[in-house]
Amino acid sequence: MDTAAPVSELRIVLVGKSDDRKTKLCDIILKNLSSRLQKQREVISGEWRGRPLTVVKAPDMFSLSVEAVREEVKKCETLCSPGPNVLLLLVKPSDFTEENRRTLKFILSLFGPDAFKHSMVVMTEKKRGTQHTVNKLLQDCGGRLYNMFEDKHQLLMQKIENIMRENKETFLTFSEEPEHMKPALNLVLCGRRGAGKTSAAEAILGQTELHSVSSSSECVKHQGEVRGRQVSLVELPALYGKP
Repeated sequence: MDTAAPVSELRIVLVGKSDDRKTKLCDIILKNLSSRLQKQREVISGEWRGRPLTVVKAPDMFSLSVEAVREEVKKCETLCSPGPNVLLLLVKPSDFTEENRRTLKFILSLFGPDAFKHSMVVMTEKKRGTQHTVNKLLQDCGGRLYNMFEDKHQLLMQKIENIMRENKETFLTFSEEPEHMKPALNLVLCGRRGAGKTSAAEAILGQTELHSVSSSSECVKHQGEVRGRQVSLVELPALYGKP
């Protein structure tokens, strides 16, 4: 739910795997701010340009159960009550998988349907590469991006201010019933040529460089998202000539 904030304050939640990188990002945000900082393990509060500032470091939620993720999102909302204005999504491109992206999308759905409007991708390593999953996440976030290794406090705060202004200083609240995606589509690819099946899978999912099963005797599963629908593709090994 996107609600107008009664007080002009800034509340930020950091979402990512590495606690060390979230701590480093906190240091960048709080650089040269008011000396009246209150630090706890998960929450740091202070003042920025005359307005109260709260930064919440969410725990690593990528390996938690669905119910545990719900509880952690509720906790984040409580720690920066009545809810965050900005979500900073820490991403390491070299190991940001499609599964990570889907998990992150679910986490954000618990902040309501407008969560991506309040979100910005924060790269935690210099080499961005051309990873498909990172590009899809950037698209979801409207192209908003900050490179943490640049360590530019003013640039980061300016981008955060822009998100606040674009959303008219509204905030996000926990959504018990997130907006669900369309029903999943499950497909099985049969054929003799592994390369041909893999090419078909790449065309359907809009992905490249999927692992071919041409020399495999096992089924291989690929997953992706197509037009808001989760798609699972299973490549069968060549069955021709087998009992």
